[in-house]
Amino acid sequence: MVHLMRKYKKSILTVLIVLIIGPFVVWGGYAGRSRAARGKSGSTGPKPVATVGNVPIVAAEFEQRLNAEIERRGKGGERPSRQDLAKDGTAERVLDSMIDSSLLTVEVQKADFTLDKTLLIERLKKEAAFQDDKGNFNPALWNSWIGSDQGRNWNVIYEELRGQVGRELFVREVMASARVLETDLRKQFEDNHTKIQIRYVKIDPDITPTEEQIKAEYDKDPSRYQLPEKRNVEFAAVSLAVARPALVDDVVKRAREGSDFAELAKQNSQGPDAEKGGEMDWVAPSPNDPDHIKALLALPVGAASDPIESFGAYYIYKVEQERTDEKTGARSVKAREIVIRPKLDDAELKAREDKGGQLFAKAKETGDLKAAATEAGLTVMTAQGVATDSESIENVAKEDAYAFRNGVAKVALDEFSEVIKARGNLYVAKVLQIDPPVQQPLEAVKDKVAKDAIETLRRSPERTDELAKLGDKLAAEAHSLPEVVAKAPELKLEIKESKEFTRRDFLFSEQIYVQTVEVYDALGHKEPGAFAGPLKGFRGDLYFAELVKKTGPDEKSWQDDWPKEEEQLRKGALSAKRSQLLMDYLADLRERRGKEIAITRDYDQLNKLLGIGKEEGDQTKEKEQAKEPAPLQHAPVQSHKVDLGPSASE
Repeated sequence: MVHLMRKYKKSILTVLIVLIIGPFVVWGGYAGRSRAARGKSGSTGPKPVATVGNVPIVAAEFEQRLNAEIERRGKGGERPSRQDLAKDGTAERVLDSMIDSSLLTVEVQKADFTLDKTLLIERLKKEAAFQDDKGNFNPALWNSWIGSDQGRNWNVIYEELRGQVGRELFVREVMASARVLETDLRKQFEDNHTKIQIRYVKIDPDITPTEEQIKAEYDKDPSRYQLPEKRNVEFAAVSLAVARPALVDDVVKRAREGSDFAELAKQNSQGPDAEKGGEMDWVAPSPNDPDHIKALLALPVGAASDPIESFGAYYIYKVEQERTDEKTGARSVKAREIVIRPKLDDAELKAREDKGGQLFAKAKETGDLKAAATEAGLTVMTAQGVATDSESIENVAKEDAYAFRNGVAKVALDEFSEVIKARGNLYVAKVLQIDPPVQQPLEAVKDKVAKDAIETLRRSPERTDELAKLGDKLAAEAHSLPEVVAKAPELKLEIKESKEFTRRDFLFSEQIYVQTVEVYDALGHKEPGAFAGPLKGFRGDLYFAELVKKTGPDEKSWQDDWPKEEEQLRKGALSAKRSQLLMDYLADLRERRGKEIAITRDYDQLNKLLGIGKEEGDQTKEKEQAKEPAPLQHAPVQSHKVDLGPSASE
């Protein structure tokens, strides 16, 4: 259960919050979870996707939950399809949670909380729809809603509120016994701050696609390999640059005069590692290093650098250690950094944004960017061949290239972009020419297609099964890394050593694509020499590992970090305990009530909604209980009497 909670933590918590303690919706009528939306058993209308006793779970609600999950996951990257939600089990978990929610409703009704209307109205006022930007109750929003519909049925609203508030009270009762022990918190702190170092082998057999597989990859969508559309544009820029602050030179001066660099970083740095005195991990050269990293790698040990301006910030470094890679001869450094990011004050920023807005308005009104720019004291420049993959753009600052290319990507011929806000400038651009995309033949892009084919094969079920069998075989036959290497000579495996890391760090910079928490769980509580594997990586690869070294938090960490982290650890642990109690209660409820209430799923409806075909042999409906359903007792709605509800008030 602990592993399951960790694996699906975000999904579980989201489902619990949304479905079990979901918010009350007021805009657009009365309640989003109203009886009208849910329907009644036996009523006409769309068929339910499931029923709990005589309570239907209608397709519209199920779709709403799926769409919410798609939106949530889409914010972090590519939006999944409904088929994706079906494949990874999300759709099933959402439906299970809706069934749990219906069962919980029965228990809340049995509890029969006494809730007067005054309490319910106060609860309604806490809804987000009635709060200002700072989260405080806004009487104007409340009064506007109260006065917007005098025919609103307050009996229905009160019923929905009673159900919602009763549900919240019931869930709090279920979770009330959650307790967190001090020893557990200290153990978690110790785990979080324990550093381990491992030796490992990565099992990721080379993939060589055939000519047929490469062609099939290309044929899936040849447009992926076309040369993108290119735009020639003219533009004017309003600078967002900030004058170099005196603090930058003062910090360099103090560092060179002997001041403690770590203390200077704690006091002045705005970098992510400021609290650690600017301490950085080992930095090795890579092909796309920005200017400030190139300068760092050239700095001698013990020296404090000049200020290095890059991407709107000033970087100051002091190298403390260096080492040379025996194979490549490349120099790596361990250093401390101070990052100072000057910003325009609010008034000056607004003035420059206003200037950009006025430039856009004038150019659009007259159609003449040059005249509008001249009037504003700005110069018009041009950029040729701007495409969605342009890394550098003529006359555009390097740090602005990404925002600029995206800002003009959808602008039509002879049209103006809206004001493009980049790191260093505000841009207004006019598209002068558009060259259409150019389709490339397979032979011209064969290397790229081959790489894509390799990734497709890497994610294939056949590859996954092949690696899983290999991993299981090696785990059964080998008990150390040298034995793993010896058992698979054809793979030419290499034993490597990681840097020290904690369970909260990432190892991607070392091309170890596995969750550090899984490595720690496998080895962190054991002694050096312990062996573990196979551990599954993000890219379909496998890892075997041995513990080299383990270092727990020192006395200074307990003195400095424990007081700062204790409360946050307590909140997180208490939240996890409460969630676990609620999950256990729901599992028990499902077992108890399942003996009295029939739960059915309509798989024809579900498959239709999810866009998947019906598998041969599937049943149209699968009953989880064969007994006759016990009727659910809902509180009656006295529809013949309409309560006008509270008056508008401050």
